[in-house]
Formats: sequence, C-alpha cells, structure tokens
Amino acid sequence: MTKQRELATSLLESVADELETTFREHRSCNTMLARYASDVSQALDIPDLTPRFACFLRKSKWKGFFGGMITNARLPWFVPKRMRQLTPIEKINEDYPIFPDDFAAATFTKYYPEMVPCIDQGFDSLLCDANTELAIEEIALSQLLLRQYDDALDTARRLTESHRQNNIRFVSAIEQYRLDRVDDAEAMRESLDDGTLNGWAAAQFAMGICNRVPWCPYPYPDY
Repeated sequence: MTKQRELATSLLESVADELETTFREHRSCNTMLARYASDVSQALDIPDLTPRFACFLRKSKWKGFFGGMITNARLPWFVPKRMRQLTPIEKINEDYPIFPDDFAAATFTKYYPEMVPCIDQGFDSLLCDANTELAIEEIALSQLLLRQYDDALDTARRLTESHRQNNIRFVSAIEQYRLDRVDDAEAMRESLDDGTLNGWAAAQFAMGICNRVPWCPYPYPDY
C-alpha cells in the first residue's frame, strides 16, 4: 500500500500545517483534531509527525481544549495532564482496528440490522421505502461496504443534498484505496468537492485508506 501510505502522510502533514498556523496566531488550536491526527500517525507508524501533534497538546492554551464548549458542568480552570498526553497505542488499536474480513456483516448487525438481509437479497426493497435523504445515503454507504460501487453511485444520484453525495464519493474512495483499487480510488478522490480533504476529513481519510477503521460507526455519519 505504498501509494496509500504516501497519500496518508501528505494529508497528515497538511493537517499539522493547518494546526500550526492556527497555533501561531492564537497560541491554541483544535486539540481534539490534534489528538485524532496523533492517533492516526501512531496507528500508521509515521513517527516523524507524531511529535508535531504532541506539541499542540502540550502547549495549547485552555481555550484549545475547552473554548466554545457548551455544558452544564463546571469546566476545570486548568487542563488535566492526561488531556495533554498522547493516546496509548493499545487504545488506538482498540478504537481504530484493521478492517476485519467480516466488517460489513458485523457493522450491519450492530447498527443497521435491517441491512443484513440485503447482503444476499439486494437493496431494492429498502430503496423503495427510503423516503429521506439520510435513509438513501445510508443505503448507498451500505452498498459500498459490500463493494457494490456502481450501485452505490446510482443510489447516490437519488440524493438532492450535495454534501451527502460527496459523503458517498468520500467513502467510495476510502473503500477502493484500502482494497488496492488505486486507479478507481484516485478518480473518486479527484471528484470530491473542493476543500473536502482538510482538517478532520483529511485525517480520517488517511486512516481509512491505510485499512484502519477511521471512525465509529464507519461508514455512516457520526453525527
């Protein structure tokens, strides 16, 4: 997966540059993104980048950790030491494992049991009943897990919300990179909306294309 690793490294470098620019201006940055990116760099064994993300965790001011947070709880006036430390690699491997062979079936069973019969029977019945943008998007994403790439793109054409169509292309690119369909993956990546591969999306893309589950509940939206 040489191509994937090169791309992942480039994307993580762009995330580090983005965070560095913000840090220079404000002495703080998005430390949640910095932590996730450091998790990616550790999971993918890109040691040159991990210290850059660790630096943001160590040096970011309080605002980078709690600024803008809406909560009924009283926030601490200082940043706890554990929040400034890197995630242990054991925890990273638990949270972002290598894709298992039965990932599609296990994911359907856990999050969308109504999708399980579609593994053998197809998605026609669910598509007939899908009457929301989210439902259509979820079907297209499920088709991608089953490597039904053309069917997923056909389903995506039913969508009217452009960000959901872009989500389908984003996951399609990840799936094809991790299965080493590099030419198709490159074409799909180039079709992404401008500015897609920045920040969180860049770090998640880097994790996914190197065959690590990039978020929970991948490939479905985490909001």
